[in-house]
Amino acid sequence: MLRGKVWRKYLFVIVLIALIVRGIGIITKHTWTHDETVSYMAATGHQGEYLRTIQMKNPPYGAWATCREWKTFVQADSRFCFSIISRDLMESDVHPPLYFWLLHLFSLVNKVKLSTGIWLNMLLVCLSSLLLWKLALQVCQDERLALFAVALWAWSPAVIPISLEARPYELLALAAILFVLELVRFADSSGRRRTALIGLSFATLLGVLTHYHFYILLFCGLIYIVYLSIRMRLKSILMALIAIMVALLAGHFVHPGLFKAIKRMGSELIFFDGIIKRLDRTALAASSFLSNIHLFQYILIAVGIYFLISFMVKYRYRRTTWRRETSPAGAVLFLGFGFFFITVFLFILGFSPAHAMGEKYLCVVWPLAAVFAAALLTLKDVRHQLLPVFIMVFIFLQSAIILSLPFFENLEQRDIRSLLRKPDAVVVDNVARGELLRLIWYVPEDKQVFAANQSDLLQQPAWSRDLTCNTMFISKCSYGNTAERQKEILKKWPLNCELIRFNGSPYLSGQLFFAADR
Repeated sequence: MLRGKVWRKYLFVIVLIALIVRGIGIITKHTWTHDETVSYMAATGHQGEYLRTIQMKNPPYGAWATCREWKTFVQADSRFCFSIISRDLMESDVHPPLYFWLLHLFSLVNKVKLSTGIWLNMLLVCLSSLLLWKLALQVCQDERLALFAVALWAWSPAVIPISLEARPYELLALAAILFVLELVRFADSSGRRRTALIGLSFATLLGVLTHYHFYILLFCGLIYIVYLSIRMRLKSILMALIAIMVALLAGHFVHPGLFKAIKRMGSELIFFDGIIKRLDRTALAASSFLSNIHLFQYILIAVGIYFLISFMVKYRYRRTTWRRETSPAGAVLFLGFGFFFITVFLFILGFSPAHAMGEKYLCVVWPLAAVFAAALLTLKDVRHQLLPVFIMVFIFLQSAIILSLPFFENLEQRDIRSLLRKPDAVVVDNVARGELLRLIWYVPEDKQVFAANQSDLLQQPAWSRDLTCNTMFISKCSYGNTAERQKEILKKWPLNCELIRFNGSPYLSGQLFFAADR
């Protein structure tokens, strides 16, 4: 046990290191992801406006316009437009609005930059680390093991990338930690259950307004509450259920589109790409908590299966505190494994899209896995003082090295931003919601941009009449665009122009065709 308040200093150092590592990610981040672009469009209240512009083909779509006109779709020119954000999400998205409201507030303070969402996520990491320490302390009853759980989670190579993307998963992890913490406190007969009920209701409201994946954890939590009826009075169980129901009704009142989003998501057609591929993707995602290097991942999978079987055989009939109905460790194990099992079950059977299995989709599992790992060290058979130190050093070095690699990769293509400043005009063939703004992010605001889908570019050739060798073409073959149409568009340039293609730049997610005189 640590004396006095020394644990606060260690916790501060652990969180500070976690923030520094994420700071490396900010330095090496050169463009948004597809989903991030959608996040900023939603957070600034322009998602619905953008979609209507594209669908109705209103200017600036299909017309020469300044790049500034397009970039206004990710600028917070309307303050505190929470109702617009919520309305747009109800009409064209499946995500609840809470994270986008917070991102909107950060956009007002710091404007929209590549790192705006990361700064918000780093604040959430600090809050999650404090709550996780309290949860681990409740489970392990040891400050050192609680600190180990926080470090294991905050430095994990699976968790750090979540912070580097402006998406709701960091907030979802915070809501999950708080939900499990209050559920454990509720199950503790020596604690204040009224306070735990208020916290449980608040955590539920926070979760349902953050992400639809929280409903999976909520389902597991309801099963656990019913299971607690073995040892607890029926009145306490009913109060817990009422607290959760009140939170659900409040969430529906704040954002009426909650249940509509779930219904819309269930009606979407999911492309199924085979069980074997999905099993492999699941195994790699699960092992990424300790390593995202493929060789280490497969080793960890084999070792993990061995220890899991050994643990189940060894402790099946042995009496431990984990077997009590109100055991904090048992609750963490049940809720974490329950969420993981349901998520994997839906994914493997094809109810989730092919991409919906990765680090961020298991963000609820990672903090609970860290607490469970710390709880394992309380068992006499696995207790070893050097083991936590070795694990922390291993994941920290791995995360730091992987995040530093972009410093040394693609160095010869780092000058692509200067190329984007040279032409007088730019033609873009992809206006998908998550693509266009990140394709033209480094194009100066005063440059003329003609943006439309490939089919419209070919059907309306008027834009090509003013083409010169000083007109650049940015292309991305996705969302209906094809390489064949791309070739047809390139033929529109004058014959005296030579088009030079640039690929794989960290500053551009598509292909850049720079025209020059022959």
